[in-house]
Amino acid sequence: MSHLCTASANVVGGRDGHAETGDGLPGLIRSIPRALGGPDRPQTTHPERLFVVGHAARIGGADRETAEALVAAARQISPYSKAMRGNIAVTPRVVD
Repeated sequence: MSHLCTASANVVGGRDGHAETGDGLPGLIRSIPRALGGPDRPQTTHPERLFVVGHAARIGGADRETAEALVAAARQISPYSKAMRGNIAVTPRVVD
């Protein structure tokens, strides 16, 4: 596989802390979700939300038929999907 992109981040505090990307963009404050026993503080995010955003961003802006085809194809070739396969229960769906 050829090298396509490199990204870096600095994370302090694990799941309940702060993260900054290596390109100087504003950082993210994270909070453990309430469903996992955390405070889910306002104005924060958590790794599960970030994961879903990264996964969905590859398909954003497409019409429904194209989006559904892209979701099906991505499940076969995407690094996200390959990493999750057999490890995490995922039910992708396209919503309007």
